[in-house]
Amino acid sequence: MVASAAVEIPKQMHWNAFRFCIGPVPDRWLEIADENGLLIQNEYMVWTGHPSWRGGYRDRYDTNEMIGEYKEWIRDNWNHPSVAIWDATNESWLPQFSSTIIPAVRTLDLSNRPGRTATIRPLGPTTRSKITNICSTAWRWKTSQETPGSLRSR
Repeated sequence: MVASAAVEIPKQMHWNAFRFCIGPVPDRWLEIADENGLLIQNEYMVWTGHPSWRGGYRDRYDTNEMIGEYKEWIRDNWNHPSVAIWDATNESWLPQFSSTIIPAVRTLDLSNRPGRTATIRPLGPTTRSKITNICSTAWRWKTSQETPGSLRSR
């Protein structure tokens, strides 16, 4: 059932990438993605909101505990070739994520896959400062001449 929903149906629509967010997925889902050449934006399940939003930050996190959790998350997933982008947070703007937590774990991924945080700050000198959220955008190419830019204007 998962293979059909994650592989067959999206391929009919010319999709090959997904964003896993708001919670961990079963290992079997990543195995299916690995076996079928899918690209995954793997997002860690943390969300705090922004200080300008009503009520300010929603949650506080212990920096050392978060470093430990991120290390475990990266180790659990670093051997999956389908993980194309590490997405460190979902709309989480607490400064310790980009200043302390992510730099503490970023070097664990020896393949140096791109990373993204909600604060859109560079994770290091060789990492892009912003990764377009390609995995949650439904771009479809019908021919090799079409590009994401040409589809947006439709």
